[in-house]
Amino acid sequence: AAAEEVGVSFAAGITVLTGDDSPDKEFAVAAATAHGLAHHVVFVTASDLVQTYLPQCADSLHTFDGMTLRNSLVVAAAFRKARELGFKHAVVGDGADELFGGYSFMWGCGDDLPQWRRK
Repeated sequence: AAAEEVGVSFAAGITVLTGDDSPDKEFAVAAATAHGLAHHVVFVTASDLVQTYLPQCADSLHTFDGMTLRNSLVVAAAFRKARELGFKHAVVGDGADELFGGYSFMWGCGDDLPQWRRK
């Protein structure tokens, strides 16, 4: 809805999974369907992520920080798929868990802003 208000549209959704049992798969399919987007799933193994994307990410980001690289490997896989599909621009979903309380330690906070800040 916010994107529509500023005239931004999306052509597809890309989800990177390391297994069929990922809880993200169901939500990604539902979101793409609800918004009429083509949905592309990239299946990779942990070994694929490390061997294919780690050197490129460490070099591009100039870091060996584990948290930064861990997330960046998946984003790099999504960007590669976007490029294969001919897209020149991509938006990633980083920050959604932080914004919408997706982490289990945030569950039960409701609208209690001070509790959110403490956690």
